Amino acid sequence: MQVAHCYLEGMIAEEGFLTACTVFTDRGEPGEKGEVFLDFTRLAEPEKALRQLKKMLVPHLGCRLLCSVAENRLTARAATLAQKDGLLVGNKGPVLILPGAAARFLAPLPIRYLWPADPSWLRRLQLLGLKTVGQLAAIPQEELYRSFGPKGLSLAAWSRGRDASRIKNRLPSFITYSVPLAGELSYQQQEYLLSAAAGKLTAEQRSRQAWGERLELMLVPEKGAPQKATREFQVPHVTVPELKFALKQLWPQVWLPTEGLLSINLGPLANLAAQQLNLFWARRPLKDQDRLQAVVQRLQERYPNSVQLGVKEKVSRREQMLAFFDPLRRQCMSAERRQPNAIG
Repeated sequence: MQVAHCYLEGMIAEEGFLTACTVFTDRGEPGEKGEVFLDFTRLAEPEKALRQLKKMLVPHLGCRLLCSVAENRLTARAATLAQKDGLLVGNKGPVLILPGAAARFLAPLPIRYLWPADPSWLRRLQLLGLKTVGQLAAIPQEELYRSFGPKGLSLAAWSRGRDASRIKNRLPSFITYSVPLAGELSYQQQEYLLSAAAGKLTAEQRSRQAWGERLELMLVPEKGAPQKATREFQVPHVTVPELKFALKQLWPQVWLPTEGLLSINLGPLANLAAQQLNLFWARRPLKDQDRLQAVVQRLQERYPNSVQLGVKEKVSRREQMLAFFDPLRRQCMSAERRQPNAIG
C-alpha cells in the first residue's frame, strides 16, 4: 500500500484542491483544513504524480504544496508535518519513504509526530522523560501495556512505524473546465467562452451518466484576491442552454478585465439514474398522440438514456434472472409485455 499525504498551504478553494486530486486517484480522505490522504497504491511513479499535482495547484489554488508518500497514513502525514515545521532541511520536493523504512524515519522525530495518539497520552510520555519516537520504540511492548493498557499496544505499533488504518472513502467527483485569460474580453469572446464551457460540462455529464449539484466560477487574477460565485442546482442541468444560462448569471460576479485563470467546477456529481422517470399508460390516446410524443422527446433530451419507448426496450439478462426468483418482478415483466406503449 502506498499512501500520499498532501498539505496545500494558503488553500483558496477546497473543491478545486480535491478535484485536482481525482486526476490521479478516486480514493482519498480529506483531513484537516488543506490536508488530504490519497491512495497511490496503483501508481507506478507516485513522486512524478505529486510533482504534476503541484503544477496544477500552485500558485492558482495555494501558495505551497507539501506532500509525502509512505507505506501507511501515520508515516505519510508525519513526514508532511516534519516538512512543514522545517525539520527536513534541503528537501524541497515530495518526501518519499521506501517500504520498510518507516521506523527509521520516525525514530529521530519528536514524540508529538505520533499524531493518531491522544494528546493526553503524549503529555504523559513526555512527563516520563520520553522526547523522541525512537525512545518510545525502545520500550518493550509489555511495559507499555502495563502502563497504558490496550492503548499501550497502539503506541508500541505506531512508534515502530506500523499503522493498519486504511483509506476507505472516495473523493467527491467534480467536472472542471479551466482556461487562461489574457485581459479584457469582447462580448463575442465571452459568448464563445461560456458556450465552450457549457458544451464541455454537458458532454462530461452525459458520458458519466451524472449531474452536478453545484456550479462554481472562480477567477484567479495575476494580482489581487480571487473572485468566486456559486449556484446550487435542485434539479439536473444536463443541456447546453441550461448550463450556459447559469454561467451567464454567475459571470458578472467574477469577471475582471485582467490576466488570470478562470476555473469552472461542477459537482459533486450525483448519479443520473437516481433521477430516472417512468411513465405508463394503458392505451395511447389518439387525439393527444402528437402532444404526447413531444413530451417524450423533451424528456429524452433532458434525461439522456433514461427515458425510452417501451417497444424499443429490451429486458436485460439481469432482470430475467431476478424475475426468476422474484414473483413480483415476473408480474411486472408480464405487464410490461402486455403494454407495448409504456415509457420507462
